[in-house]
Amino acid sequence: MLGGIPRALWKALPTLVFLTPVSVTAQDRVISGTVTAALDGRPLPAVSVLVVETRQGAITDRQGNFRVAGVPSGPVTLRFSVIGYRTREVRLEPGQTSVGVSLDEDVLNLDAIVVTGQATTLERRSATTSIAYVAGEDLNRVPAPTVLNALTGKITGVNLQTNSGAPGGGIQIQVRGNSTILGAFDPLVVVDGVIYSNASIPGPRGFVNAAASPTLEADPVNRIADLNPADIASIEVLKGAAASSIYGSKASNGVIVITTVRGQAGTPRVNLTQRIGLSTPLRSLPERCWTEQEAVARYGEVARPFFQGLPAPPCFDHYAQVFHNRKPSYETLADLRGGTESTRYFVSGGWKHEEGIEPATFADLQTLRANIDQILSPTTELKISTGFSRSANNRGWNNNCNNYGCHGYAIAYIPSFVDLTKRNADGSFPTPTVGPQSNPLQLIELAENLEETLRFTGGITFRWDLFDRSRQSLRLVAGGGLDAFDQNNRVWSPNDLFFERVQALPGESLRNTARSLFYNWNLNAIHSFTGSFFTANTSVGLQYEDRKIHTYLIRTQNLLPGQRNVNQGTNVSTTENLEQERTVAVYVQEALGLLSDRLLLLGGLRAERSSVNGDTRKYYIFPKISASYR
Repeated sequence: MLGGIPRALWKALPTLVFLTPVSVTAQDRVISGTVTAALDGRPLPAVSVLVVETRQGAITDRQGNFRVAGVPSGPVTLRFSVIGYRTREVRLEPGQTSVGVSLDEDVLNLDAIVVTGQATTLERRSATTSIAYVAGEDLNRVPAPTVLNALTGKITGVNLQTNSGAPGGGIQIQVRGNSTILGAFDPLVVVDGVIYSNASIPGPRGFVNAAASPTLEADPVNRIADLNPADIASIEVLKGAAASSIYGSKASNGVIVITTVRGQAGTPRVNLTQRIGLSTPLRSLPERCWTEQEAVARYGEVARPFFQGLPAPPCFDHYAQVFHNRKPSYETLADLRGGTESTRYFVSGGWKHEEGIEPATFADLQTLRANIDQILSPTTELKISTGFSRSANNRGWNNNCNNYGCHGYAIAYIPSFVDLTKRNADGSFPTPTVGPQSNPLQLIELAENLEETLRFTGGITFRWDLFDRSRQSLRLVAGGGLDAFDQNNRVWSPNDLFFERVQALPGESLRNTARSLFYNWNLNAIHSFTGSFFTANTSVGLQYEDRKIHTYLIRTQNLLPGQRNVNQGTNVSTTENLEQERTVAVYVQEALGLLSDRLLLLGGLRAERSSVNGDTRKYYIFPKISASYR
């Protein structure tokens, strides 16, 4: 006993004092008001209103109105923040119960919230490392075929290069150049906390075209193209070593963090968008026009019949004959968003059809998305993100080849006095007598190069505020996600094609399938403390990731005439590849704000054990330390 108090209770007394809330002021005050845009005075919905001293808050409705109850009767500070506008703090004197606030637009996105850890964020103005930020409205200001197309020219230090001009063609992305000599340079992609596969799985067209590297010269598409740009609220690009300290070795090439649109409290709102247009060639190479004497001197007497009986030497534009498709492309987008203070939702759908300038080429993308935010209690919240997409395309026959089986290569060797559109009496194409054994229009009509991908992504985040006081708070965040897709390619090059007839094994049929399954989960604890001269934000957590890609290819040569099944040839070969990676990691991070948060010190440590490391049982350390002053 110590002074009549049991020893065990005496030891627990500091903890009880720490955990017991003490009320020193009455909290029956209600503050209401309106938030508007400074530029035009229109009301701003979905603005977060926070009482700094007590962390109580509210969200403005569609008319910009808000109401916060239970506010202390003394002087308080209200903080107003919303994406796209500058954060503002307003001081209210004792007894003041109403306020009108106008917010200025944040042109440079300095108040945007950016990622600093697995479950922590801060304002971009205070970021200690290079973080590029693009808001959704900037991303979708001009229609673009894919997300990466929309990023072009909007982020410094990021190199975007197209590998094909065909509909649905891929784009290679590099963040600050190569970080490895032999390895891949693709950055890690995270969508709503879910590790998202951005694999570029080539189709088998390169085998038909006798490409030097069939897997590199078949214009593969980055699977980030499965995302609908209209569903994106913001994109952040984490550059440099700071990305590895958050996501580990797989983030050595940088990280692209994508956040999709979520619902806001208010009456339901429907958005509909319809676009239609067509594509035309920007420019083409000029054709050389031949005289009869020049043609005979170059190709021999087989060239003379092309000039006989004509008033002038023929000169055909082969690019115009091949790339003449002008069918319209279209895109339809629709979304529904809204909700109450406890339940918010965002549901969207999109259908895009893009026609190519080459006949029979196209790219289709259908998407569905549903994001739901549910406040289960005053201290718990659940967020669910789901997305489904189907993409299908025919990219045609372009890029490099070594057997005249792609248009650009063949046209370079076919003289302009040859009419590619000419037909025999039975509708077939005449066998070439001048130039290579190839006719691009015959290839378009008879061959196939198709791809279809089905994809589902889903993520869930649970937040639990264990306690929230005026000076400190403790929050637990648990999250998990799944990303799965199935890609199927079908290529058929029948033995009727001119460039196939001269092969030792004419006619090819190929089937290529890729199945990917990514899933990850994480558990995090975040403690925030506000002192008289500093603020401290401490986070610790555990992460687990599993990634698997399984691909296989069936190739058949010397097909029977008219057959396209992979079992209808005499020479069959198969290849298969399985890649799998498992990672476990723990981390700790500390963010210290000094000098009224003008000076920020950030330090962290991540210990990672992965199946791709040299020693799979060893934890490798990724430290970070950085600072910023504004």
